[in-house]
Amino acid sequence: MADNKKGNTVKENPTQSEPKKKLPELKLNKEWVTKSLPAILLLSGLSLIYIYIANRNIKKLNQAQELKLENKELRSELIAIQTDLMTKSKQSEVANRVKASGLKEMRVPPYQLKKEKK
Repeated sequence: MADNKKGNTVKENPTQSEPKKKLPELKLNKEWVTKSLPAILLLSGLSLIYIYIANRNIKKLNQAQELKLENKELRSELIAIQTDLMTKSKQSEVANRVKASGLKEMRVPPYQLKKEKK
């Protein structure tokens, strides 16, 4: 089509006049498979390594969480044992426990023996 007033020619839309191009079909033939086999094996190997490393890291994280929990439990047990030891090692507590065996608490301080120099 030509526009007479301006002298310009107007063309039709090129996508409407040309037939649509089809994408090439992917054919899985023997040649393509043998050509792509190294890349397929490489990607498969890398994905297996990635999965292995991810699973190993998850196991290590779980072990770390378990160890933190065990550490908290052992720390609380340690505090309980230390508290029990502190109460049992008081002088009055020791005196009450040995009273049954016939020992008595000393009321006078012990004497210090000194060796005479010659």
